[in-house]
Amino acid sequence: MRRRPSAPPAAAVAALALALVLAGAAQASDWKPLFDGKSLKGWTMANGAPPAAGWRVEQGALTVEGRPGDLFTVTTYRDFELEFEWKVEAKTNSGVKYRLHRVPDGAWLGPEYQIWDEGAVGRPHLGATASLYNMIAPAAEARSAEAGKWNRSRIVARGNHLEHWLNGVKSIEVEIGSDDWSQRLARSKFAQEEGSADWFARRPGPIMLQNHGGRVWYRKLRIREFEAGR
Repeated sequence: MRRRPSAPPAAAVAALALALVLAGAAQASDWKPLFDGKSLKGWTMANGAPPAAGWRVEQGALTVEGRPGDLFTVTTYRDFELEFEWKVEAKTNSGVKYRLHRVPDGAWLGPEYQIWDEGAVGRPHLGATASLYNMIAPAAEARSAEAGKWNRSRIVARGNHLEHWLNGVKSIEVEIGSDDWSQRLARSKFAQEEGSADWFARRPGPIMLQNHGGRVWYRKLRIREFEAGR
């Protein structure tokens, strides 16, 4: 007769549960805020100057008004997971760029998580919210809230693997260097940029909040970095 395996002792089960809880806590402790909800500490303009007057903190959110220029993190990041919440006023265009680097003509290039007030524009398209801007249209199920309401977003950049998420839905997923990637890059407006072949190089760069005019608010920005080689 084949014996059934005996159940593990209750103490062992409790120890395992505690280990899982501690592991989860250790993972959560890896998250670091990019915005403290009170100040612009850790942020700079492109030239290294303090944030311009148009950028400010309002009711616990980082917001911008007018055209003061884009805002950059002082720290650079390569492989990471970034979470943030955002909202825009009507007809506002913004975005979050990452792994940024300068190309010979001085422009900042890097992948962009597109943000804008979609209004009645149909989906999906290469400039829709949560797209990889001008490269990959978002999934039809990834929908943003109407202007003035908060959205939840997530970016994963791990080696050659990129993901964009919007309100709990995976919007895009791609492997840099794949045939699909190369074809999309060749069709994009970036193909004519000097240095475009190195556009998504896996190297550290600042994270940028884009300023195109109009009001946009960001809050609960936090990041955790992945270990090199993982």
